[in-house]
Amino acid sequence: GQCIQRIRSCGYGATYRNRLEAIPDVAWNKDKSRGHITRHGLTYTFEIRQTDYSEKISLDYRCRTLDDFLALSDNKFILTL
Repeated sequence: GQCIQRIRSCGYGATYRNRLEAIPDVAWNKDKSRGHITRHGLTYTFEIRQTDYSEKISLDYRCRTLDDFLALSDNKFILTL
């Protein structure tokens, strides 16, 4: 899918982690250094390191039609499995 990626230096690492921990549908790895959130055809992926963190947003590969675009752009897309 298409993606946007950003790397930020950690002055806000603890605040960033706290924000993520407050979101109930975050899927964390074992040591809570990375994870993802998937909602309505979008996936937000992150990795937290000692000095910085990275974030990426990607579009599910199954979203490719005009109807998918219109539903996503109206915030009405529901991904059926």
